[in-house]
Amino acid sequence: MLLSRKYLVEELTNKVIEMEKRGKKINRRMLNILTALFFHEMRHESTDPEWLGRDRLLISGAEWIEPLFLILSEAGYIPWGKYDSILSQKKSLLKPDVLLYGIPGVEAIAHSPDFIFTLANGLALNGKTARLDYRVYFITEAIIDCLIQELAHCSSFFKMDNLTAIGWGLQENKRVDTIHQWFSLGWHIEEVDFDDLDSILQGFSSISRIRGKPSVALG
Repeated sequence: MLLSRKYLVEELTNKVIEMEKRGKKINRRMLNILTALFFHEMRHESTDPEWLGRDRLLISGAEWIEPLFLILSEAGYIPWGKYDSILSQKKSLLKPDVLLYGIPGVEAIAHSPDFIFTLANGLALNGKTARLDYRVYFITEAIIDCLIQELAHCSSFFKMDNLTAIGWGLQENKRVDTIHQWFSLGWHIEEVDFDDLDSILQGFSSISRIRGKPSVALG
């Protein structure tokens, strides 16, 4: 879905202001990432959320749910007038060990990056083996632990070039080590500035040309 950059920024800014008046804080970096995905990168259709050819999005982290629902309302998945009631219902269901399904436009949301990474790998592998032309995007923490390393190695082993991780919250004092970890596991690394929408779009554009390995956008 492509909208005029000026129009989109104005619409989102107005909605963020309205939400902040209600006491809700929206992380602008999260909003930038989701804006890039829903309005520039991902193939999706709000009138047919289960379209087989859609790109898949999975999210690790409950803090993403408010900016996500703002983007879903702008993309036509959720009526703006029902934003608060639907958001409250879904937030109440998102518990630490729960994998939350049933949100149009998103495959799943969970607190645990392990849950999301495992599901992302499964979707990406299924897409490759079934020769389905979709990409899997998943948002996770930039820093990876032992279990995440095993999952990342699996992605690389099966050459999941239809898989893009968005490594959120890269700490400056751990930048070099984190980049080395992902690189040593056979992933393509794309460093981006999540405060800058153009930087995010340029990063995704570079990733789209990568073949034979999964990619991660780190920022």
